[in-house]
This record gives sequence, C-alpha cells and structure tokens, in this order.
Amino acid sequence: MKRKYILCSLIFLIYFFAQSQNSEKLCICFNQADKFIDVNLQDKDSTLTYFKIIREGFETEEQRKIVMEEYRKNLFNPEPNFYMTFIAGEKPKMISSFDEIYCANTISLKEYRRNGYKRPMGTKSDQFIFVQKINDKKFLKWEVIMEPVE
Repeated sequence: MKRKYILCSLIFLIYFFAQSQNSEKLCICFNQADKFIDVNLQDKDSTLTYFKIIREGFETEEQRKIVMEEYRKNLFNPEPNFYMTFIAGEKPKMISSFDEIYCANTISLKEYRRNGYKRPMGTKSDQFIFVQKINDKKFLKWEVIMEPVE
C-alpha cells in the first residue's frame, strides 16, 4: 500500500513538472515601443499584469468610434471587442537569453496580429509566454493566459 502511494505521488510530480515545462506554449515577443500592446500592472509589486493587444482594424480612436456607432444602430449584434486580453498572475522574470524559455514557437507581436491571432502548428496549450525586450541582454518574461472572448 505504501509503495502504491509513493509510486502515485511520484507519477503525479513527474506529470506536474512536465506540464510546467510544457513546450507547446507560444512565445510572443514585443518591445517597449510597440504601440499595439498595452501593459497594465495592477499591483505595486506587479504580480497581476494585464496585456491588451489591439485587434487589427481598431488601431485608432476614429476606427473604434465608427464601429461603436454601427453597433448602437443595431444592438442585436454582439458588442465589438477591440482587444485580445491576456493575464499574468505572477511577477515577470528577468532573463538574459531565449535559451531560458521553453516554447514550441516564438513570433513577434506584429506577426501574431498579421496572422489573425492564430496559433502556429505545434502550439496547443492555452498558455502563452510574453517576452518584452529591455535591451540586447535583458528580457522580461511573463507566463500568461488568454482571457475568454465573449
């Protein structure tokens, strides 16, 4: 009985570790100067961070205003969603190399938007990794999940 308990515990730990090292995650890279992402730190210690990626076609206030006017004309249509929202529940980690990241694929924010927010082949997880370039040797890494789109 004790051996079964130890064996089950060991299997659970291996499974949990494998999930945490899941290489099916998609890494999205961006710079501080990228204008299509809004990084919003909710806490002083930055444990809760929201990322809003502006959807294509809604980049300007004028474009959003036109869509909202059309929505108000016919309230039976779903409310427009201008952003893809992602949430990180932990502080970002400072890394010095992409070798410290386990991802199935790494793309730029621009490429992710251009591809219609579709995940490349080989990335099945619901988790993403966002990497912000600080300088040539420093990056911030967040593990994020996508907020459901209504």
